[in-house]
Amino acid sequence: MDEKFQKAKKILNSMTNAIYKQYFGKRGEKKNK
Repeated sequence: MDEKFQKAKKILNSMTNAIYKQYFGKRGEKKNK
């Protein structure tokens, strides 16, 4: 319904995903998967 909200949510999600990958990738990939 709200296009702006949906777009912002998508961007926020992708940003969070990237940060998560970096963070967990550096901490240890064994715990991640």
